Amino acid sequence: MQKNTKRVLIALNLKGVDTPGLVSLQRAIVKGLTGNTNFTAADIAKLPVSTADMLLQATNLENTHTTRKANKSASLTAQEQDYATTVMNTITDTAAFVESFANRKAAGDLDVASQIITSLGFQLKKEYVSHQRTFEVVSAYNGQMHLRTKSVGSRAAYLWQWSEDGGKTWSFPIVTVGSEVIITGLKNGVNYSFRFAVVLPVIQGKPTIPANSEQLVWSDMVNEISKHTGIEKK
Repeated sequence: MQKNTKRVLIALNLKGVDTPGLVSLQRAIVKGLTGNTNFTAADIAKLPVSTADMLLQATNLENTHTTRKANKSASLTAQEQDYATTVMNTITDTAAFVESFANRKAAGDLDVASQIITSLGFQLKKEYVSHQRTFEVVSAYNGQMHLRTKSVGSRAAYLWQWSEDGGKTWSFPIVTVGSEVIITGLKNGVNYSFRFAVVLPVIQGKPTIPANSEQLVWSDMVNEISKHTGIEKK
């Protein structure tokens, strides 16, 4: 009997994404592909739409949207809709290519496939995130990111950080008592990386704390793009 290999799937959630959100997402995909060590030049050449054409499509949509703010003619409205459809089709086709590529390259390693997919800013289907990971982005919309991880106890403190450059530099930690946080004021269209660390409480009285135990142990990163609009995942 043939054995089925588990796959990581992409959740596009394009329904309800406005024009600026589509432009930002398409450009973020191109940015994610640029210098990405998971993809060789030969791999990128197999994309259903070249990165140059992706950028041109995004620019056409953005320019038409900007012009239409001052001129809401029927022809410009139809043109914006056509350009938006083109961009959505490109994102959909690219997502299908990346999903197949990531799972084939990972050869059943779900973490590797997930890393490849999220490095381009795509979201994972919730069933993979919820059942395979202990750290997830619950929702990402309008400059807000809802992060959640598995609780390790009611009195534990959690330190959260975000990065705009793939983890080269990190924000000052945000501290919560509780295993989730909503970070606001983020930029739309940016592929953010997030991580967390846990500080466990000590017992009252005369706690025994080993030297060097103050060194934080940071989680693996998760990546997500904040869109201009979106629906919170349940």
